[in-house]
Amino acid sequence: MKLDPIRSLYHAAMQLIQIVPGLPPRVDSIGDYTLQMARHLRAEHGIETRFLVGDPEWDGGETVEGFAVAKVLERSEEGLLGSITTLERETGTLPILVQFSVYGYERRGCPVWMAKGLEALYCTRTKGLHVAFHELENRSWKPWSSVFWVTGLQKRLIARIARVCTFRYTNTEEYRGKLEGWGLGRISLIPNFSPLGEPMLYPAFDARRPEMVVFGRGAQRRWTYERAGHLLGPLCRQLGIERIVDIGQPLEGIADTFDDIPLVRLGRLPEEEVNARMAAAMGSFMQYPVPVLTKSSVHAVSCAYGTIPFVFDGGTKERSCPLLVTGEDFVPVDGDPSGLELPSLELLSRQIFENYQLRSSRRAAATVAQHLTATR
Repeated sequence: MKLDPIRSLYHAAMQLIQIVPGLPPRVDSIGDYTLQMARHLRAEHGIETRFLVGDPEWDGGETVEGFAVAKVLERSEEGLLGSITTLERETGTLPILVQFSVYGYERRGCPVWMAKGLEALYCTRTKGLHVAFHELENRSWKPWSSVFWVTGLQKRLIARIARVCTFRYTNTEEYRGKLEGWGLGRISLIPNFSPLGEPMLYPAFDARRPEMVVFGRGAQRRWTYERAGHLLGPLCRQLGIERIVDIGQPLEGIADTFDDIPLVRLGRLPEEEVNARMAAAMGSFMQYPVPVLTKSSVHAVSCAYGTIPFVFDGGTKERSCPLLVTGEDFVPVDGDPSGLELPSLELLSRQIFENYQLRSSRRAAATVAQHLTATR
C-alpha cells in the first residue's frame, strides 16, 4: 500500500538507510559500531535506521534488535541500486549513510561496485548521501603483496565516494588531513567509540581486580605480545597487577607467563562478559600507533569503562594524538616501565572515564543526527 505524500515525507524524514559490511550474528566491528549508533539515533533523535548489508552471503534474518535489515543480492552497481529501491518503496527517498572500509565490501579491497552505485545515486539526488571512512587506502612496500598493487585504486575509489557525499566523517586527524588534502572539502572528525556498550556510571576502581586485559582481533593481540611482550610483565609488576587476561580468538605460540605474571586465556566471550571483564580490570595493554589512537575500538572500550589504556607505539616514540591527552586518555609505554610516573591510578581511571564522555556514541549520534537534519 502506497503512503500519501504528506505521510511519506514524514516517514522519510524519520528514517535512514545505513550501509554496513555485516551485522550480528557475524562478528563485525563496523557492524557493532553502526548498531550502537543506530540505537542512539532511534532513542534520542527519533531517527529509525534501515540496514543494508553489503554482503550477499550474510545470513542474519530480516531484523536485528527491531531494525529492518536487507542485503544486496549481488555486489554490483545494479545490486546496490535495486536493494535501495526496495528499501525506499514505501517511504520515498531516504538519506543514506555508508559505513565504509575498503576491505569491508570486497575481499581484495577494491569495491568498485560501491563507487559506481553511489555515483549513480548521486545523479538522482543531490544531497542526502553521507559516508564515514573507517579506514583509508592500505599501503605496502612489498611488490609480492596484493596490497602493493591496489593502493592507488583504493585511493581513487575513496575519492570518488567522498565527492558524491554531502557530509563525510572519519575517525583520526591524520585521515581527515589526508582527505582534505585531496581536495574533498571539509571532513568531520568522529573518534571511534566503544561498539560494546558504555556504562552510564563509573565502575568503582576499588572493586576492580589486579588484572591487565589484552583484547581485540587475533592479529592485533599477536602483535602486542610479540612486539611489546618484553614490557608487559615489568609493567604489571610496577602496577601490582597479578594476572594478564587474554580475550579473543585463541592464539598459538604465545607464552603462558610474562616475567612470571600468568596469562589467563579466556578465548571469545559474549559482549556482556567482555564488558564485565573490562569494568573489573585495572588496565588494558596494546601495541598501536599513537597518532591514530582515536581509530582504535579497543582503546575506546577501555576508556568507556575507565580501564587505564597502556599503549606501546612500536618504538616510534610518538606520544601524541589529536583529541587525546597523553597521560590522561592513555599512558604511553615505550621504555622501562619502572620509569613511569603516574598519579593515583584511581584518579587516572576516573579521568579517563569522564574524558571519554566527550567521545561517546551519544556524541557521535548527535553529530550525525544534526547533519541528517540539515540535508532532509
